[in-house]
Amino acid sequence: MTFSRNVQKFIVGQGLSNIGAMLKQVAISWFAYAITEDAFYLAFIVFMRSSIVFLVSPFAGSLADRYNKLKLLLLSNSILFLNTALLTILVFYDEITIAILIGIQIIYGFASGIEAPARQSFINDIITDKKDLSKIISINNTVFNVARVIGYTLGGVLISIIGIEYCFTIYSCLLFIVILIFYFIKYKPKNAIKSEKNFKNDFLEGVKYTINHNSISLLMIVMIFVTFLSLSYEVLLPVFVKNILNQDSKLFGFLMGMLGLGSITGGLLMIKKKNESKLENTLQLSILLFGILISVFAFTNSKYIAFLLLFLIGIQRIQIFTSLSVLVQNLVEDTKRGRVLGLYMMLFMISRSLGDLLMGFLSNFLGISFVIFLGGISSILLAFFLKFKLKNNDILNFSNS
Repeated sequence: MTFSRNVQKFIVGQGLSNIGAMLKQVAISWFAYAITEDAFYLAFIVFMRSSIVFLVSPFAGSLADRYNKLKLLLLSNSILFLNTALLTILVFYDEITIAILIGIQIIYGFASGIEAPARQSFINDIITDKKDLSKIISINNTVFNVARVIGYTLGGVLISIIGIEYCFTIYSCLLFIVILIFYFIKYKPKNAIKSEKNFKNDFLEGVKYTINHNSISLLMIVMIFVTFLSLSYEVLLPVFVKNILNQDSKLFGFLMGMLGLGSITGGLLMIKKKNESKLENTLQLSILLFGILISVFAFTNSKYIAFLLLFLIGIQRIQIFTSLSVLVQNLVEDTKRGRVLGLYMMLFMISRSLGDLLMGFLSNFLGISFVIFLGGISSILLAFFLKFKLKNNDILNFSNS
């Protein structure tokens, strides 16, 4: 299985970018909790970044449909580079405060919001055979999760060895390399939308299209519920490691790395999957297993059991979101791809950020373990809801959509 040089460059660039992003995520999470010692403030800092992605994504989806996606990728990655370089300097000189950190996260969210729809729809533009789409998405997701293992593990180890500031330095260097790689991609844009409509009307057209498409709208609902209620274990993991497992940043990094290793395994399983018409069944089963595993993880106090559970959780997590991504990509029209994916990213980010904020707040009253358990139970209930829809309504007839 071989792909064009453009696809290869894109995947390499994404891999390097994601290694740095995961390394930075570990450093930011540990740094934020270290200076606040409050799960709610940790979630709030993440929320501020995600909320900007939510606000930017609809506008960014229209940009991706109208303009050169490669130029948007170069622009957004350049902003990310400058943003991270500034953060690095401030941490080096010990000039960082919670307010400044939130401001930097907001700018980071703006650039990420521009980048995400352009990146997701760019994959479709550079492939030469549409039949390769699901494989490339699966490979890209696998590369992403390899990067998670490397980035998370490196982050946890490097924080204690060389310090948080050097984690940010490494990410800045990797972003600079990514910009150079993307610069040398040879890309001829597909015919962009030449619309007299403004961005608001373009976005509303994408929303209407999504609502009226039964299969895509159901996939969006599934994604919202999984993201809002069940992913908070990730943002709360620093608190879980420190307060429940009584460990330091090294174990946090290794646990996040194990989550990524599971995601790699799940991604490889998706690459080998031959029958795309049954992806909806994979989605339903993965959500069920995901919920069961999170429910068990919530009450473990053994780091070894936590390693195993997070590995298995990672497998199901990637199968859920790869299935959702492939199904949406296969269903959406080319002329509305950027807007639908922008809407998908907007709903993902706002669901994730509000869910993290809510669970961070509740954890101060109900406890970390019980809040994570609630997320697991919600996925189990969602799996049964999806099974009911598949059995009784058959609106997810993807092979004929």
